[in-house]
Amino acid sequence: MTTKKSFIESRLYPIVFIIILTTVFTGMLAFFYHSTKDKVTQYNELKFQETILRSLNINNLNNNINELFKKHINILTYKDANDSLLYYQGIIDKKIIGYAFVIKGSGLWGSIEAVIAFDAKLKTILNLQITNQNETPGLGARITEDWFLKQFNNLVMFKDMQIQRISLIDENEQPKSPYEINRITGATSSTKAVVDMILKESQNIKEKVKVK
Repeated sequence: MTTKKSFIESRLYPIVFIIILTTVFTGMLAFFYHSTKDKVTQYNELKFQETILRSLNINNLNNNINELFKKHINILTYKDANDSLLYYQGIIDKKIIGYAFVIKGSGLWGSIEAVIAFDAKLKTILNLQITNQNETPGLGARITEDWFLKQFNNLVMFKDMQIQRISLIDENEQPKSPYEINRITGATSSTKAVVDMILKESQNIKEKVKVK
């Protein structure tokens, strides 16, 4: 006489078990996603506001970042028939201290995104911060290091309305000019990608945004 197998012993049981397990975990993930979505969005917004403030050398960030952003930053838009550009005007004591822009370029393995800030005349770089990159860890990813980024601080990009050329030198070589930038050893392509991004986007900004 054949003994009837229980459902647990049947071939169907593992399939049903996996379906139920997948449904439960999918539901849990969906719950956690929706319960944290607003917090993640708020965190990303605050980090972006902090980046804009720091790029304009507004560094008293012990105060509420959102309140500082509202107090010191005006969000402006350039528009023409074919394009638009969102940018950020920094104000301290009713005086314009500079403008910050989100810029993008092509790196070795993907896009590079940054925030660049200029002085009130749109001639001199105040600050450069890389906000997103996909370069090789330990090599091209070093474009986020302070020593590299600080080479662009206070760099006069425009003289007599003409953009200035930038050349690359070895990482340990002593620059003879502010326009000689130390490349990252083993990551010349990533270094050049940042410089190309700065030159291209700076020219684009200068052509579109007019300041007094």
